[in-house]
Amino acid sequence: MIPKQFERNVMSLGKENQIKLFNSTVSIIGMGGLGGFVLEHLVRLGVGHIKIVDKDVFEESNLNRQILSDANSLGKPKVEVAKIRAKNINKEVIIDSFEAEFNEESAQDILKESDVAVDALDNNNSRALLFRMAKSLGIPVVHAAVSMTSGEVRVFFPEDELNDFKKNKGTEEYRGTISPTVAIAASIQAMEVVKILINKGKVLKAGMYFDLMDNFYSVIE
Repeated sequence: MIPKQFERNVMSLGKENQIKLFNSTVSIIGMGGLGGFVLEHLVRLGVGHIKIVDKDVFEESNLNRQILSDANSLGKPKVEVAKIRAKNINKEVIIDSFEAEFNEESAQDILKESDVAVDALDNNNSRALLFRMAKSLGIPVVHAAVSMTSGEVRVFFPEDELNDFKKNKGTEEYRGTISPTVAIAASIQAMEVVKILINKGKVLKAGMYFDLMDNFYSVIE
């Protein structure tokens, strides 16, 4: 029996695929801008088990682009707020929250038994670790990065060659970004997760790039 809240999903994806989502596990690494929007989508899509990871608390500077942040969440752990939000949308969803740094000690425990990992990180040190650990565990990664009005999304499978991420902060840290950019990138990420989980559709293996200011959208074949 499909709960009423997912009936419209079934109309779009089919009953069999909705059941696949119910039985899937996704790890979202980072609960900031990208991670918050991805969580919102995946919970509403009916993904049954979601792991969320972030060591930070919400700050005033997050309010411009992070959907989980508001005046009441300032100073609170991001994963705590995220879990409450997710359970308020779908009380049946299983949320494993890790208020911890994603590092060599925690990465394997967080990622194990995941079907897909979502890169919602803001720095390349942690990103390099995520890709390396996911590759060793045979887990595909849906990557995104945003800066100002532009973003990129790409899916990496375990057999793909690892990117050589430089050891620095992502460009969002020093160039800024806005909510529409984050929301678009995260929405594409969420859909890539769905395509992997239900094994349907054309996955962005080579990447997609966009700039909302110039109405530029490019899918690399």
